[in-house]
Parts: sequence; structure tokens; C-alpha cells
Amino acid sequence: MSEESGYVTVTYSYQLPTPVPVMVTVSYTVRPDGTILIQAKYPGSPNLPELPVFGLSFRVKAKYHRFRWYGMGPDENYIDRVHGARLGIFESTAQENLSQYIVPQECGNRTGVRWAQVTADKGLGLRFVAVDAPFELGVLPYTPFELENALHREELPEPNYTVINIMAKQMGVGGDDSFGAPVHDEYCISSEQPLEVSFLLNVCS
Repeated sequence: MSEESGYVTVTYSYQLPTPVPVMVTVSYTVRPDGTILIQAKYPGSPNLPELPVFGLSFRVKAKYHRFRWYGMGPDENYIDRVHGARLGIFESTAQENLSQYIVPQECGNRTGVRWAQVTADKGLGLRFVAVDAPFELGVLPYTPFELENALHREELPEPNYTVINIMAKQMGVGGDDSFGAPVHDEYCISSEQPLEVSFLLNVCS
């Protein structure tokens, strides 16, 4: 922890559970106005498989289910599925963002996000503002693990929270000529590539 000119920074270091030890840092800088600067950094490391995604995930109460964003939309989009999207300000809800696949899976991503708000029905909530570069955003009623472990939609539990994923980058989805087509190399994430996501967090109403 460090303090300077009214700014307080707390930094955490995490060792990833990978065969090759890799340290990821996450820092929180609280500013005098109450705004929090959050930065997550992955340094890059050789001899590891490609990364599916790098970012941060938050859970908030289920009543904070509405989200509004300035980025690519209005429908879900990924780095290899973005040409049909447009830049603008859009709105949705966590439940509406859940694609109705027979087998639950990753869905609801948005790329090129400059800012986003996640709020309750009356408008109180959180605002996330990109700092150095746009981020990718996912707002869903389930964690990635819950989606992965359910074989059918009926196996998903009643939503108990809203999951907010803010990512530096997520790999593409592939499948451009069939369901089994792999992700093209340019839309994969090399483990050697350093990644960082930085954003400001404050309360909105």
C-alpha cells in the first residue's frame, strides 16, 4: 500500500496456477473524489498455451441488472464477430444479454467499450470508464463457471447476482465456416503478449 497527495494505492500480486509461474498484479488507487482507478496487468510469459481471456470479474446484487454502454453494439460481438456491430450508446439487461442456447456457453460480450453503467431500476449503480484503451464487457446473471457446468438451460440456477466482466481482451469465437472451425490466429491471444486493462470506477445515479 502507498499514499501520495491524497491518493491511496493498494496492489495485489497473484501467481497464476500454471506450470510456468506467472505473476499478475491488480492495483486499486482511491482518489480524493472517491473515484477508484483499477488496473490489472499480465506481463506475458512463454511456454504457456493461448489465453482465452484476461480481465476482471465482479459480482453485485441481482437488482443491479440494467446496463448501458458506449461501445460496439447493440447485439453481442467479439473480436472476430464485430463487423456487423456499430459504435454507439446502447442499453440492455443481464437477463436479455443471456443468449438462449440449448447448451449454455459464453455469450453477451461487447467490444470497444469506452464506458459502461450497471444500475438498478431506479438508476443507482456503478460506472466504469476506460482509461488507456477501450475494454471488452460482459454483463450476465451467471458466472462463466455456471455456464460451463450446465448441460442445458434448465440446469442454470435462479439468478442470485449480476456478474460484470471487464476484459482487456477475449479471444474470438471461430466457427466462421462450421461449428467446429477454430479461431483464426489473428483472433487468438498469445501467452507471450502483455495485457493490461485500466478503468475508473465510481457511483452513478
